[in-house]
Amino acid sequence: MKLGKYFGLIFAALLITSQQATAGATEVAKSVVDAASGVATKVEKTVKKGVKAGADGVEHGAQAAGHAADKVAKKAGLPAGHASSVNTGGQSQ
Repeated sequence: MKLGKYFGLIFAALLITSQQATAGATEVAKSVVDAASGVATKVEKTVKKGVKAGADGVEHGAQAAGHAADKVAKKAGLPAGHASSVNTGGQSQ
């Protein structure tokens, strides 16, 4: 057969095609890695924002509860004060 005559040409064509496919796959893989890195950065920023919002909400709730306790104590005729003035150590002031 005349396959031997064209074998070199076919082999070269396959080699070039496989190199181009490898280069394309490398570019796609790099693109995927870059996109994943961008997504990870966005997720990290969003989580930090959520944690800060949660902490701010807890702080606001604690302040509101403190103000409500002061109002109730005042209406009941009890000495109203902030939690920092309350003796929690079991010792006299």
